[in-house]
Amino acid sequence: MAWSAYADAGRFDAICVCDLPLGDMIRKPDMKQPFPPLKPLPGLPTEPGWYWWKGDEQSRENMVRVRLTNGELTAWWLNEDTPVADMKGRWRGPIPPFPEPDNPTAS
Repeated sequence: MAWSAYADAGRFDAICVCDLPLGDMIRKPDMKQPFPPLKPLPGLPTEPGWYWWKGDEQSRENMVRVRLTNGELTAWWLNEDTPVADMKGRWRGPIPPFPEPDNPTAS
């Protein structure tokens, strides 16, 4: 099963298997995925946003917010702003913004 996460302005959307009716737990062949899986970056992030970061092979991926701080890309890691250039490991992203639900009554 593939898991996806979307982030926008501090909001996260994660789906839990226990939240789905049994018939919805399996993706039908004719159903397309909402977004393609995120590919690994060839290097470090080059712009602010939300990313998946994995420090080493024994670690799990962590969702981190990359921000521009005093002209440098940083991420909040281990309770401090850490320069992205110092965060060795693999990066995927940026994570796309949270899709807004369709509103048929909006004009």
